[in-house]
Amino acid sequence: MPKYKHFRCKCLWFPTQLNNVILDFPENKITNYLLYEPNKFAMMRSMGYNKENANELYEKISQEISQGFLNNRYQLKTLNQHGQHIQINFILDGKNDHSHEQFYCHTGCVVWPDGKIKVASSLIRD
Repeated sequence: MPKYKHFRCKCLWFPTQLNNVILDFPENKITNYLLYEPNKFAMMRSMGYNKENANELYEKISQEISQGFLNNRYQLKTLNQHGQHIQINFILDGKNDHSHEQFYCHTGCVVWPDGKIKVASSLIRD
């Protein structure tokens, strides 16, 4: 419902509680991109991640996206014909030889009206 009255308005306000999100986040965004493409793999290696950590990394990013969205920890970005773009910031713990470090990262997502979130940029180190 818009925040203003419009001609012959029949809009109703129904408060809703979103308890779950539907992620469109294929695992190959981790295995065939972040841990495969040379520049992205170098970024992941600088945080201690390698191909053996793919499942753990996928679960961590998925959890951060879901919880970030449900807890309103996101920044609105562009709204266009593809949907509402958002950015979710989080801290990623290092792995292996970087296990004592933490890294500021974010993901870029597109939210659709049906409650689905498409992960556009799976991980960017800030």
